[in-house]
Amino acid sequence: VLDGASLGVIKTIYVGPNPTFAKHNPYTNTIFVVTYGSSSVAIINGATDTLQATVTSGGSGSWGLAVNPNLNRIYVSNRDTRHITTLDGNNNWAVLGSQIVTPCSGGSGPSPYGLEFNPVNNKLYNACAPSGNVDTAVIYLAHAGGLSHIANRTIDSGGGDGGGGIAIDTSNGNAFFTNSASNSVTVIGGSSDNVVGWVSTGYDPFGARADPTTGRIYVANRSGNTLTVLPNSFVP
Repeated sequence: VLDGASLGVIKTIYVGPNPTFAKHNPYTNTIFVVTYGSSSVAIINGATDTLQATVTSGGSGSWGLAVNPNLNRIYVSNRDTRHITTLDGNNNWAVLGSQIVTPCSGGSGPSPYGLEFNPVNNKLYNACAPSGNVDTAVIYLAHAGGLSHIANRTIDSGGGDGGGGIAIDTSNGNAFFTNSASNSVTVIGGSSDNVVGWVSTGYDPFGARADPTTGRIYVANRSGNTLTVLPNSFVP
């Protein structure tokens, strides 16, 4: 835990082996950390910086994580069991068994990786590997009854080690998928749900975040040790 003003370390919290992603629910001030090594999610109180609970993800090889603050739920992509689970914050983070989905099915062992959620239009985005290579964006509409599939879209190559991250500009709904093996970003329009553009990045882009106030997209190039800053100039 870092102080946003001084960047000093406030506290270190043990969450479990091989944590991959951390996400925040601003409505409840709760932080979630998914751990690949134990296929679980650590739930942290943002006011006290204390670990409240550790719960099962409902699958194996947990990788991606997204927060739905509108329904107080989280979504976890489980790489090894090849599905996305929904955990209900209004029911002690129990796995909703009836709402498990398998994205990009039809390949020889489809595996879901990165996840991100847009609270404005209630769309969930997944970077998926149909057959060992992350090259598909899967879009769902999230509602109380579960996840309804909207579309699969082909993106550039993310490679076989998890592909990259997803950033969403909530001002227009555009979703940016980092393609680690192609050194690029694929843009999915927030309204059309189609690919509306590609743009080159540095070497091995992985993590990404959008700033809706400035319209800029920040891409961390994992092996290139650089940060690429992009304007969000794409038609949604």
